[in-house]
Order: sequence, then structure tokens, then C-alpha cells
Amino acid sequence: ISSRLVRVFVSSTFSDMVDERNALMEHLYPRLKDFCRDKYGLEFQIMDLRWGIRDEAQDDHNTIEFCIREIENCKRSSIGPSCLVLLGQKYGYRPFPPKIMADEFVLIKSALEETGEDVHLLDQWFRREENVIPPMYCLLPISSLLTHYFNRHEPILQSRDRQRWIDIFDNLRNLLRQGVKLCVEKEQLSREELDKYFISVTEYEIVTAAPSREYCNKHCVGLIRTITNLEDHISHPKAHRFLDLIPATKEPDREAGELLKVLREEKIKGIFKESENLALFDITWLEESRKAPNSDPVYLEQFCNDLYKRLTCLIT
Repeated sequence: ISSRLVRVFVSSTFSDMVDERNALMEHLYPRLKDFCRDKYGLEFQIMDLRWGIRDEAQDDHNTIEFCIREIENCKRSSIGPSCLVLLGQKYGYRPFPPKIMADEFVLIKSALEETGEDVHLLDQWFRREENVIPPMYCLLPISSLLTHYFNRHEPILQSRDRQRWIDIFDNLRNLLRQGVKLCVEKEQLSREELDKYFISVTEYEIVTAAPSREYCNKHCVGLIRTITNLEDHISHPKAHRFLDLIPATKEPDREAGELLKVLREEKIKGIFKESENLALFDITWLEESRKAPNSDPVYLEQFCNDLYKRLTCLIT
């Protein structure tokens, strides 16, 4: 039975694309719904995780798995487009793997111990799982050690545990990244194994949604937006919405910036065709404006109209 459904997953970072996603919801999706129904008798659905991930997925650290599963559902069930990629100058959330092969975990931990690093957090938060082959070390659910993390009835305790997890997460991530770098230097692990400790959820989504140019040409549409003078506004209170900053210093995260550059200029442009399924938008952050640079209604109208044309071409 052929599909009668157009189901599109929206992949993007969140804070820097709020205005675009709101415009899509208000102006583009209703038009696409009407187009699909009136012209082809198809149902149009959008899968937009702008409302966040369920508590259960957060607790068990299954955010990436959840996103990948939804992308695969869209690829399997959609006739025509299955993914819309929106990318600005923010690389986004970069977690570490919640499940690590036992041999790899032991190598990382040993490399850290050899340099005198305190690895008690790794022992506290990871447990060896023997009921899988090969065995793995799995990150414990947040609420197993921070019992008030989801306790909305005790907001003060919940706030305390949420801040604790932010600190613990950062420390765990730094330890694992330091350890895996040491293992790569000693040629105990490969460069490919290092990548999964550094790349963003958004990059995972894009690589899954657009695995090849051939598939992308038929099923994906992308947009790359550039705020041309963003570097001049790093000290602006809203700057953190549009680029990756190091929390402690509020300086640009150069490592994330390099990963984003490769994603934008090499990976995306290597599989998307600019003339067909890739739109490029340049906007300017006006000095006198108190509004976000991507809130201009003229830009948002052009943005929606461009994506409408590109998406409907894939449906037809």
C-alpha cells in the first residue's frame, strides 16, 4: 500500500531559530497542509521537537535515540520530503555517548588515571551492563542519583538538582573528552571513535536524515542562515542565542565553531544542491534594533515562501 502521508522532521538548533520556527508554524505549515490535501489528497504532518523531549527520554539519556527514531519514521512513512534542516551559526548541544563499549570505557578511564585525574564521577555515574554483547558501560538515569530532578512539587529542590546535573554533565563530558583524546594520541582508539564525544545532536540528525546526495535530492530541504555581522555583537545580551559561547567566559566556543564550519561548508553543501534543495539567507544585526536579527517580517516572509517552493517541488 503506497503512502498517503507527507511527514517532515524539522532538524535545527533551538534558541537561534525560534523566530523561524514560529513563522513556519504560523504561515508555512498550514499552506503545505492545504496544498497536500487539495492537490493530491495527502495528509501533511510535521515532526518538530521545539516543545522538547519527554522526561523519560531525558532521564535515560535517550535524546539522540529518540530523534533518530523519529527521523527514520519520517523516512519510512513519508511520500516526498522527509526532513527540513535549518542551520544558523550555532552548532548546538553536544552530549557524550550514554552507552560506551566496555573495552573503550576502560581505556579512557585508565588513560585519565595515568595522568592523575580524579575519575570518581565516572565510577559514580556509569555502570557496567553484562546483559548485552559486547558488554557496555551505561550512564545511570539522572533521577536515580538526583531524586528531585523531575519533582515539580518541590521547585527549590528540583532547581537544586537540575543545577547539580548541569555541573555533573559538564564534568563528565570534559573527563571523557580528555580521556578519549589521550587514547587517540596513544593510538588505542581511532579518530572516528573520538567524533562521537564531540559532535552535536543536530549533526547526528542531519547525517541520519540526509545520508547521500541521491536521497537528499528527493527527500530533503535545507536552509543555512548567516548573520553577517554576528561577531560584532558577541557582547550583546542575546548573543548566546545565536552562537556557541563558553559559559564561564562568555567567549565564542572555537571548537564548536570549527565543527560547525565543517558541517555547513563541507558536509551539507556536499549533499544538498544549492540551486534546488538548499537555500542560503544572509541577514544583518542592526545596531539600532532591540529585536533579534532574525525577527524581521520581510525576511521571515521570504524564508517561508522559499521553503514552500522547495518543499512543494519534492511533493510533486
